[in-house]
Amino acid sequence: MKIKSKYKVTKFLGKNLWNLRGIAMRRHVRLSNYRVLLSLKNTVKRQYGPINEKQFKSYFNRQQGIYRSIESRLDSLLYRMHLSRSIFNSRQDIVYGLVYVNGAKITSPSYQVNKGDIIQMKPCVHLHKKLVSYVDARKVVVPSYIEINYRVFSGIYLGITSSKDIPINAYVNPNSIKLSP
Repeated sequence: MKIKSKYKVTKFLGKNLWNLRGIAMRRHVRLSNYRVLLSLKNTVKRQYGPINEKQFKSYFNRQQGIYRSIESRLDSLLYRMHLSRSIFNSRQDIVYGLVYVNGAKITSPSYQVNKGDIIQMKPCVHLHKKLVSYVDARKVVVPSYIEINYRVFSGIYLGITSSKDIPINAYVNPNSIKLSP
C-alpha cells in the first residue's frame, strides 16, 4: 500500500487530522453523496495512520465496534500513552523492535492488545531523553483505559469501558460509513 503525504491526505479530506502547519484548505464545493461517505471512511482510516482496506473491513465487522478495535491496536495505544510523538512514529518504533508486550518483542503495529497486557519500551538512553523532554514539555492527558508509568516507560491496557473515553480528532458515526463489497 502506497503511503501518501500527510499534506495531500489533509487537503483531500478537508480536515487537518495531524495539526499540520501551513496548510491551505480546499474551498467548499458541492460534493456528491458518494464523495461524502468516502470522505468519512477515509477520515477514520487516515486518523490512525495507514490502515489498508482489508484490515479496516475486519475492524468494521467486529462486534466490539470500529473505534474500540482500532484503539486496541498496539500503535494506537503507544501513541495514546504519549510514548511516541505521532502515530507514524509509534509504528516506526514497533517495527524497529523497541516495543514489548508482556515481555515479548512485537514488530507488528496492528497487534491487538488484550485487557491487562503490559506495554513497555526498550530501554534506550537517547530515546528516553527524547521522551522525557517530550512528556515534560506537554501537559499530557492519558485516556482512562490506560495506566502509565513514565519512569520505566511502560503502561497497562485496562480495556475500553465506553466510547466516550476515546479521544478522537474527528469523530465519525460508524453507521454512516458504507464499505465497498
